[in-house]
Amino acid sequence: MDRLVLLMQADERVLEEPAPPSVIVVAATAAGVDLMLYCWVNNADWLKARSDLWLQIVDAFENDQRLQLSLPQQEVFVLQKDEPAP
Repeated sequence: MDRLVLLMQADERVLEEPAPPSVIVVAATAAGVDLMLYCWVNNADWLKARSDLWLQIVDAFENDQRLQLSLPQQEVFVLQKDEPAP
């Protein structure tokens, strides 16, 4: 979790006040461990910082064989008229 905190601290938009960045375990299930990352940024930076931090997290752990990010997936079937569903 220290790696995640360091990643957030490295972003110049992340503020140390009113509270420093933190990582909290919110659930541990058979499917994995859910983490919540918290950090403060200025309102004007929020959306871009959120997106950038997410991409940095994906990049940081992409080659780590001990960790797998659980990304939502959904299958979509496009049927032709009068074609039976799979």
